[in-house]
Amino acid sequence: MGSSGTRCIVHPFQKPSYGMPTLPIEEALNAILTWMTLDQPGGVIYAPPRIGKTSAIRIIVPLLEREYDHRVPVYTFQCPAEAFPTKNVFLQRFLTDIGHFLSTKGRANIKEERLIEFIALAAQEHEADRVVLIVDDAQWLTERTYHWLMDIHNRLDRRAVQLTTLLFGQPELLGARAAYIELKQYQIVGRFMQRIHAFRGIRDIQDVEAVFRVMDDSEEHANVEGATVTQAHVPAAYAAGWRLRTHASRVWDRFRHYYGLGDGKRGRLQVGMGAFMPFCRELLNQLSFLDTDDLQLPQDLVDALVEATYLDVN
Repeated sequence: MGSSGTRCIVHPFQKPSYGMPTLPIEEALNAILTWMTLDQPGGVIYAPPRIGKTSAIRIIVPLLEREYDHRVPVYTFQCPAEAFPTKNVFLQRFLTDIGHFLSTKGRANIKEERLIEFIALAAQEHEADRVVLIVDDAQWLTERTYHWLMDIHNRLDRRAVQLTTLLFGQPELLGARAAYIELKQYQIVGRFMQRIHAFRGIRDIQDVEAVFRVMDDSEEHANVEGATVTQAHVPAAYAAGWRLRTHASRVWDRFRHYYGLGDGKRGRLQVGMGAFMPFCRELLNQLSFLDTDDLQLPQDLVDALVEATYLDVN
């Protein structure tokens, strides 16, 4: 494989943080929109690690804002692995994550007032009667934290602002939900876990084709010069009609082979975005060194990159 530093590719796709829409993200967004249309107060979106939940959040937030014509505030909150020792620490983290400039000053009751006022004012400025809170790594939330969130939910409700809480996390969330139901903690389940959606990875050729089609054709993901993702990396081949999506079958076959589909593993193969997007970035990066009007996709390059980006999430 060549050196990525010898050719300058001007496209944000090469940044690891760049978000690319996929069919699984579209499914998750549609589930969220359905919940909100039905005025559901909250839901769980779960998947194993490395499937791409955090990347999905980065893409879903602006899509949600656009869906509601930027009239519904959407906030994200990153839950740390360690439990919050006090409500004061929890509120400080909450204020910081939603962008409040004064997150460290004051006792817990002052911070809670500041938080409620900040969110209620944002809703008022947007002429909205709801706000959305997305919690990432929500499997780390404890019962005490849910009660703190419930206080915020109830206080905003008294200000005529509905808080829709979306919990993104690992499958442990389902175990927590079952436990709260068994303990008759219906106030937690009802507010935060009423609906469930299983987020998935890339699992068939249609998913691969959908991603490659965006890279080939989407003007929304063009760079400042108007070049699509594929076009920016292999301009000569692109001008001659070369498109990444025509190779989706070959690429998916190599993933199926390397991930051991049919060798006794149970369940349906899925490739997490933590493996698939690095594969796509480096594939186009390496193809940029081979760019000609008769570009061929080297099988050994595909094989090497599938192996190099392998993550077992099945």
